[in-house]
Amino acid sequence: MWASGNLAVVANVGTLVQPLTKAQYQSSSTPKPATLFSHIDQQHEWQASISNVPSNTGWGGRLADQFNALNVNAMVPSMISTGGNNLFVTGASSQALVIPTSGSFGLSGFSNSGGDAARRSALASLLNVDRVADLTMAAQDVMSGALSSSATLNPILTATTTTVTQHFTGLTTGFANQLLAIAKVIEAHSALGAKRQVFLASLGSFDTHTNELATQQTLFSQLDPALAAFHSAMTDIGAGSNVTSFTLSDFSRTFAPNTGGGSDHAWGSHHLVIGGAVHGGQLYGVMPTLALGGPDDAGGQGRWIPTIAVDQYAATLASWFGADATALTTVLPNLSAFSPSSLSFI
Repeated sequence: MWASGNLAVVANVGTLVQPLTKAQYQSSSTPKPATLFSHIDQQHEWQASISNVPSNTGWGGRLADQFNALNVNAMVPSMISTGGNNLFVTGASSQALVIPTSGSFGLSGFSNSGGDAARRSALASLLNVDRVADLTMAAQDVMSGALSSSATLNPILTATTTTVTQHFTGLTTGFANQLLAIAKVIEAHSALGAKRQVFLASLGSFDTHTNELATQQTLFSQLDPALAAFHSAMTDIGAGSNVTSFTLSDFSRTFAPNTGGGSDHAWGSHHLVIGGAVHGGQLYGVMPTLALGGPDDAGGQGRWIPTIAVDQYAATLASWFGADATALTTVLPNLSAFSPSSLSFI
């Protein structure tokens, strides 16, 4: 994908409140991301693109909110996750549908045919009772939406003869199954009526405090063929330029190894962006000086101070998605602190 110009690397991206030099980082008066080097906090800050205060929405969710009008007739939500309920796909008015990667999707015994029809009708009636309390109404709406989506998506997810399926032949890892499920939904987008969609897949276990080389080899052997299969499938169905994949994380690993054959929590990290619209075969940004205690090291272990903010990375992708300058101020409220506001990798 790199050789064909469909894969770019964006260097030294991370959570920031404002651009930082090493001297500024060392000053106690300079605003910095909250709770640096903490997994859950940095994951949330990456997914929210807000590093100075807590947020209950993610930038993927806020981006989806901006395009609700385009999906008003869609049969499924604008955001779909195979990686669980995450902040990234939580908006103010949009919430992701979490789908399985294999097997049936829905309630057994509640179909709309045969003897199940009466049971389904009774359940639908129950979901319209006691809608005075906000909490009850919200729970009923979530259940009703899930039932409707499952009826629509179940035949799509369980199909074994779709065009995209052949690209995943022999791939059985959980991550490959996630991307296959997403590929099936994208393949069916015309029938589903979706105009803009955000998807989330997840691959974990990169917290390599020990045995890092062997662990990463195992993880990369899952990541690489699954990404290749997914983008081959997108090209095959004519969606190569309309689908862009990108990586999010919490932080990189220290340049200095520890005594357990691993590394520890760091900061700025390098990210992959893949798709037919990507200006690939290039590295964007500036690689840090790989020197312990050097000009880019926040301390002495090789924790690189980011030179590209998550906000800039996100703004570039959001602009490709269709967000204009006005929308970007809502999607990325801290973007004005960084210049340029977006990059040129897509």
